Amino acid sequence: MTFLPSELLPPAIAQPKPVVQRRIVLGAPGCDPASPFLVQVCFDDSGSLMSGNDPVGARYAEAKRALQHIAGASKSAAQQVTIYRFDHPTVQPVGPLPLHKGRPLAQLMQAVEPPPGVIGSSALAPAMMAMNRAAEKQPDADHVAVIFSDFELMDQNPRQPYQEIAQFPGLVHAVVMNAAPQPELLALPNVLVSQVSSLDPPGRLAAALALSLGRFRPGAGVARVTSHAP
Repeated sequence: MTFLPSELLPPAIAQPKPVVQRRIVLGAPGCDPASPFLVQVCFDDSGSLMSGNDPVGARYAEAKRALQHIAGASKSAAQQVTIYRFDHPTVQPVGPLPLHKGRPLAQLMQAVEPPPGVIGSSALAPAMMAMNRAAEKQPDADHVAVIFSDFELMDQNPRQPYQEIAQFPGLVHAVVMNAAPQPELLALPNVLVSQVSSLDPPGRLAAALALSLGRFRPGAGVARVTSHAP
């Protein structure tokens, strides 16, 4: 087979096709909810995520993007957010805090970052129990829990985290990163699963959190994927 130099080839053959880049544009943030709305977000900082199961390597940055997106349209304290870690209670939760003022928002942003010196637990039950207790203290509020994890859990009682999830008085949004959802998770009627993989464009994790943050916000929209050539 003979190869022609690229300068002798027709342009359509010589020039590679442009690479199409995909990105995610978050939907409209909507308006403040009419009634109290508490979103509890829990981060898995365990070794399996640090070693590759965070598909875009940016779950913390994308969580901040979603919080800022909703905060930009927040005008009251009706909606509040609490940040938890799998390392609960070694790492105490931050919140509940509103999104409409700069200082509380800055505290939430800082809380999203993984705390230094923490090994990273793979047990979900302690944090899930704490989120249930927090929800029980606000019976008149709407509740959503968001869990960022690959769900490679190592709880002493393997059934306990799923039992705690089942008891949560609202939607539990399981953002499953680079893994197949566990059958126990899929069987729960109050669970929404978002599966995120390495093939997804940047912004997929932000879109997942924004979806939950906007659940009770009138006019909140859904993220969309856009494509463009650089």
